[in-house]
Amino acid sequence: MVNGLVLPNDVTDPFDLPCFIPPAGAVAKVFDAQIDQAVARHGWRIVLVHGFTGGGDGAYRPVALNDFLTSVMHAASIPTLWIDSLVNVGAYWRGQQLVSAATGTPAQEATTWTWNLPAHFPPGHFVRVASGGGTLSQRGATLGRQANGYYEVALDAEALTWAP
Repeated sequence: MVNGLVLPNDVTDPFDLPCFIPPAGAVAKVFDAQIDQAVARHGWRIVLVHGFTGGGDGAYRPVALNDFLTSVMHAASIPTLWIDSLVNVGAYWRGQQLVSAATGTPAQEATTWTWNLPAHFPPGHFVRVASGGGTLSQRGATLGRQANGYYEVALDAEALTWAP
C-alpha cells in the first residue's frame, strides 16, 4: 500500500505498511502537507526517503537534506506529534492492538487482562492506558499515573491487573 495512514487499532497489514515516498526534489511543504494530514486524522505516516541530493550514491528519488530537516523541525513543533523509528511506532501500534483485544479475567476483587507478544517482538516497549479509577499493576508492582493522566503499561509483562 502506498501513501496511506496507519490508524490506532486498524487492520493494516504489518507486512505491507503504507508509506509516503516523496517525489525527487520534494520541498519541505510537500513533507509538511503529509505530516499535517496525519495529525488531522490522528494517524501515523511513514516517510520513506531513499537518499539526499548531492551525493554520488545514485539515491532513488533524492530530496534536499535541508528540506527534509526543515520538515522534521515542523513535525517536532507539533506538541501532539510523535516522531520515532518504525520499530518503536510499530511496536506501540501492535502492542495497542494486543492490549485492546485482551479479555479480562475477574478474580478476587481484581481483573487481569493477558496477551501474548508475537515471536521476535522487540523488548522494552510500552503502551499508554487510561483508567477511571482503581489501581493498575503488573507483576505485583503498582503502576504510577503519569503527569499526562495515562499509565505506562509494559508489553513484556503480558498482563495488566486492575483492582477497584
